[in-house]
Amino acid sequence: MTTGVERGYDDARRIERAVEDGLVDTFAVDTDDSPVATRLARHPGLSDADVAVLACADARSAVAVMDESAGRSAAAVEDVETRGTAYVALSAVKDGALTTAEGRDAIDTMIDHGWYVAPNVYTKIVGKLESFE
Repeated sequence: MTTGVERGYDDARRIERAVEDGLVDTFAVDTDDSPVATRLARHPGLSDADVAVLACADARSAVAVMDESAGRSAAAVEDVETRGTAYVALSAVKDGALTTAEGRDAIDTMIDHGWYVAPNVYTKIVGKLESFE
């Protein structure tokens, strides 16, 4: 995250602010002692960040947020549960942290900033958001 902030990436600054505000916790990931990380590091379709996210989720019995099919496939092999990025907004609406309108705005803003979602998936996301009303 520090590198992203130094390079001026907006999403890195948003994450930094969320950490500062106590909305997001950070955890050190020791990929050297993780058998899952060791196996995943050999996967040609995964970045170091993908490996760290999956190793962290595995170590904490948590859900990894990941959209890329290579990462989700590798996670399935390692029995690490994954959800897509939209899951975060949907969960926030379902839990009452965001209104339905704020959830829709969050999804639309992500798209405006380059997050890709297929039109049929977007329709499903909006339908799910509306079901929370």
